[in-house]
Amino acid sequence: MKKIIKFYFVLSFLLQIFSIAAYSKIAYNNNFNLLPAHYVPQERDVTIILYMAADNDLRAFVYRNLEEIKYLLKVTPATENFNIFIHLDVHNPGQKKMTFHLVAYQKELCIAWQGEMDSGREETLIYTYTEAMKFCPGKKVALGLWNHGTGDLNPNISKIFNSSNLYDFDPIEQKIVLNRNIGFFDYLENTCANDDRGICFDDSTHNYLSNQKVGAALEKICTNFRGHKKIDLVFCDACLMAGIGFIREIKPWTNYLIASEEVVLATGFRYDQVLNFFNQPHPDMKDFIRHTIQVFENTYQKMTPDYTLSGIDLNYVDPLYDNINKIAKLLILGLKNQKNRLVKDFIKLSSWRTNCTSFDEPTYKDLKHLLLNFLKNIDMIELTSAELTAALKTQLKEKIHNTLNQLSECVIAHCAGKNLLQSGGISIYIPEIRIHSSFQHTTFAKTNQWLNMIELYMIS
Repeated sequence: MKKIIKFYFVLSFLLQIFSIAAYSKIAYNNNFNLLPAHYVPQERDVTIILYMAADNDLRAFVYRNLEEIKYLLKVTPATENFNIFIHLDVHNPGQKKMTFHLVAYQKELCIAWQGEMDSGREETLIYTYTEAMKFCPGKKVALGLWNHGTGDLNPNISKIFNSSNLYDFDPIEQKIVLNRNIGFFDYLENTCANDDRGICFDDSTHNYLSNQKVGAALEKICTNFRGHKKIDLVFCDACLMAGIGFIREIKPWTNYLIASEEVVLATGFRYDQVLNFFNQPHPDMKDFIRHTIQVFENTYQKMTPDYTLSGIDLNYVDPLYDNINKIAKLLILGLKNQKNRLVKDFIKLSSWRTNCTSFDEPTYKDLKHLLLNFLKNIDMIELTSAELTAALKTQLKEKIHNTLNQLSECVIAHCAGKNLLQSGGISIYIPEIRIHSSFQHTTFAKTNQWLNMIELYMIS
């Protein structure tokens, strides 16, 4: 979930960092021109689709990002080189909720359609894609999901909350830092009532896109409208979405993913700088990923030590899942045959938040750091026989090394603040006290032995 800053002086600090012409005036209204009747769609090398679900407490920030895009259109020949199509849900104070479909035309964002839709329905995401291809066809497609995000799990909350209490301002460092005294999901579920949530929240309808709905929508898009061709890139301007579970949901339908293991500040991406990359002929998507991550690092290293962003090649994910599954099977074998609970202690020591890089939601562990801790602590494993112990350690070391190699192939680029320098780009769920009820419903849990392993770990 994008985070909203607590103190007004922190927001002023952010605005100083982001001081460009695009920020000279923020208009909290829907001041867009109508798309001219004579508009003729032109196919470009790339179409950017931004699915901006801002019917919630991020409304002010969506306008800032739109101002960045307007600034890009004014100072570059952007619309001559690539297409931009925006689905915008917004509910301004004193007005009814509105949905806009915006097209970048010449030097403006223009309204192609306006009405009222529900950003939390997978049918809305599918319809957005079809409209984007009608107005803004492209040889390659990059789909951005802009909103709050909760990663691999679906928390139980009834309304989007003001999450500013999770931030503090360090006056010495002049940076904002995460308050890790309470976990992300503990904060959500201790302050909100019951109602399942996921990503792309719509406060008017109390609906949302679960990770499973995102995967289902992408499947229908690719099957029914792209001739089984994958979406080139999905990028998440939202929190905690670089988890192995979300990756598993979208990997059959997407080539690449940009997402963060950690929370993302509400200011989000610098769209003027990020999208300017496409002002070149025949842009390469991997180079765009590297460019985006460099822009993100240049922006956030000035203000916080708590940030990450990863570019992931989903075409290498299947071997990674296979190796995680094999590690889970070996740990299950170890837990069933452990001596003096030493395998449980091995997992606990390797994964506990004080020893393993975790994030604002502490049950999300960095996969690379976890695997390195497994190697570091493997000698503490002892089973009921010396022969079984030796065999398990040998096989476990082999599978861990294979997984680390696969991880390095998956992660194209990665950046992290100084508090998260040991992160490797992809997180994995491993609880410390209890298993969250929504995890068992993920495709990852249903198709991998990881859930069975952590269930046995919890009761051993």
